[in-house]
Amino acid sequence: MTSPRRGWSRLALAGIASVTAAWWMLALWPLPATAPEWLSRTRAVCFGSTPSGLPDTQGWMLLVLQPTLMLAQAVAIWGRDLAADMRSMARAWPGRLALAGLALALLAGAGAAVARVRSAAVAAARAAEASPASASWIRVDREAPPLELVGADGAPVRLSALRGRPVLVAFAFAHCQTACPLLVREVLAAQRSVAEPPAVIVVTLDPWRDTPSRLAAIEARWGMEGDQWVASGTVPQVEAALDAWGIERSRNARNGDIVHVPRVFLVDRQGSVAFEADAQAGLLVDLIGRL
Repeated sequence: MTSPRRGWSRLALAGIASVTAAWWMLALWPLPATAPEWLSRTRAVCFGSTPSGLPDTQGWMLLVLQPTLMLAQAVAIWGRDLAADMRSMARAWPGRLALAGLALALLAGAGAAVARVRSAAVAAARAAEASPASASWIRVDREAPPLELVGADGAPVRLSALRGRPVLVAFAFAHCQTACPLLVREVLAAQRSVAEPPAVIVVTLDPWRDTPSRLAAIEARWGMEGDQWVASGTVPQVEAALDAWGIERSRNARNGDIVHVPRVFLVDRQGSVAFEADAQAGLLVDLIGRL
């Protein structure tokens, strides 16, 4: 007769295996475009996110360490019972089949995880090769998407109101400490280097924290004044604007950081996007001269 302790040990082992499988599926299973938003948010909160769709560093640590710690705890409590169970199963053919099935399931799961990581890496590499960021600039020549948000003074910031003069449109967020300050500095340097300077609109990528009430402080930090605006609004308004401009980004729901490609759009006097370019002052000055 199986002892109560051995029954609990088997239950604990089955629970650890089930939870581990569920975690790995939640973290790595490719989500279709029709997946509900709550599922994407759950994955981001639990495991973080990267542009490839894979977990971030903390997410991988959770996936590996948490099951290991649970298994170590189970062994510490029921180690002798688990060892006795394994020996008992190995002596009879049903038990050997069960152990073989478990081993095959572990190998299949590990293989599927490796294949998922490899496919994500290949997709990310192909996207990087095809991305406009691989070139210093591209010619666009299309009508500029609508852009109507709110500035630091609470007044509307409308791209249409600037028709008749060139405009540099960029995207950044205040909590960024690396790429975004550099992007803004390069854009402002380009604006100040030409005889007929274009207007500058920097649209926030982080409407959750870069609210209209904080825009004045953000402009002061970035050294913006005059016809240089940081634009924000409600989360739906800003998200709609980012989608309209085709801004690819990935927000880490855990810390709010935004992964994005720093690019600048040059809008001509007729309201068309003429160029999309890297945030390099010299390059932007040259492209402004072609508008």
